[in-house]
Amino acid sequence: MKNIEVTEEDTDRKFRTETPNLIIDLVEIKALKPTEVWVYTVLKMIAGDSGCCFCSWETLASKCGLSETKVRKCIQKLQGVIPVIGGPLIRIDPQYSQDGGSLPNKITILEFDESSSLEGGCLI
Repeated sequence: MKNIEVTEEDTDRKFRTETPNLIIDLVEIKALKPTEVWVYTVLKMIAGDSGCCFCSWETLASKCGLSETKVRKCIQKLQGVIPVIGGPLIRIDPQYSQDGGSLPNKITILEFDESSSLEGGCLI
């Protein structure tokens, strides 16, 4: 099933996606892999300003240019406790139709405290 719901609001950011520097810095300290940062960034792109989207594994894998297996592994990591941040970056809420069939997952980008930062490889 290739369902995807994206809400686009009139914003100066509608043609770009911002990834917080801290997320990218997490690669340097090996808290995240580059593919995990990429999946997070694509999810932020799909979610837009609303912070959530409905996306099937197949669609997300296609948008990321990765296999579904790789995307699922990245999603698992992003749902776990991320060092420095102290919590998950995303939440997945499975969705089901009235007859019990599965629908695209609701994926929510979670807020985190951006006051923590890495500079020169050291946690400030």
